[in-house]
Amino acid sequence: MKELAIIILDWNGAEDTIECLKTLNNHSLYDIYLLDNGSKEDNNKKISDFLTVPYYEGVTAETTLESFEIGEKEITYIHSETNLGFAVGNNAIAKKICNSYKYILLLNNDTEVPSGTIESMLKTARDKKTVALTCDIRIYYRKNELWNAGGYFTILGERKYYSQKKIDSLKNQGVKYIDAPFITGCALLVDAEQIRKHGLFTDKFFHGEEDFNFCYKLAQKKKRVGVDLSVALYHKVGKSIKRSSGTQNYNSMVVNFSNRVIDFKEFYNPLRWGIWRIIYLSLLFCRRSMTGMKPKMAFELCRRIHRISDKYNDVRKTIFDEIMAMEWK
Repeated sequence: MKELAIIILDWNGAEDTIECLKTLNNHSLYDIYLLDNGSKEDNNKKISDFLTVPYYEGVTAETTLESFEIGEKEITYIHSETNLGFAVGNNAIAKKICNSYKYILLLNNDTEVPSGTIESMLKTARDKKTVALTCDIRIYYRKNELWNAGGYFTILGERKYYSQKKIDSLKNQGVKYIDAPFITGCALLVDAEQIRKHGLFTDKFFHGEEDFNFCYKLAQKKKRVGVDLSVALYHKVGKSIKRSSGTQNYNSMVVNFSNRVIDFKEFYNPLRWGIWRIIYLSLLFCRRSMTGMKPKMAFELCRRIHRISDKYNDVRKTIFDEIMAMEWK
């Protein structure tokens, strides 16, 4: 059994993906599975052209999700005709390869990985016996600024991230590892045994929520999840986010909060879930109103989340598209 496989998803982000691959140069330590998630043809050509130059000597021929071989080459470049989303795309590869590796690292394509980071994460995962692990993730364009280093769950079903002040203080004290009930999927190192026994992500959500659901289940089972603070990687957060209209921003909020409300149907019985939803949406209304959203709009936001969470038990792609097409008056 090999030590590590890295899964990277690309959706029309060839430039970032290529830059990420250039930082992953320890070919003896891991295999890479790169999934083109329904990108445009010119995006695929950029990546194919990069992979055919002698930067990687062991690149497999381009293949599909149904037909790729495990561990034949250093990089396996896989194509999907449609955008499967983050969770389903990672699940499709992880399910097929998990019997061949001890660990699987899910890595965002818009990251830069300094030398030694992955080696340290592997050692920490083994030493601390974590089921899932991340590291100190900083913002690519402001490398001293924290983006994410884990967090915890609140009683109301929210996640609270550890602050930069807290993380920097711990690092200054020489702390190299912390437990963190919630960690992001941006750079997620998972013990493959967990995937073999229980799978990876829920497939109920097309965009977002999969890492929350994954970590919440592990917390319920009291599995160890943590952060390697001795190393960092850098995330180009915000680079690919284009200026959106007000309607798109509102609809994105509807998706994000509907994901959370629907997600808790899995963890609470109907009565508890109904009471929790009233409290959750009431607090959401207050917070949005206090942070600049007009009360009428905040009420409409909560009303739509309430209606969607009544109607649906998932937010897969068709429902995601339906929500993103909503009109606001």
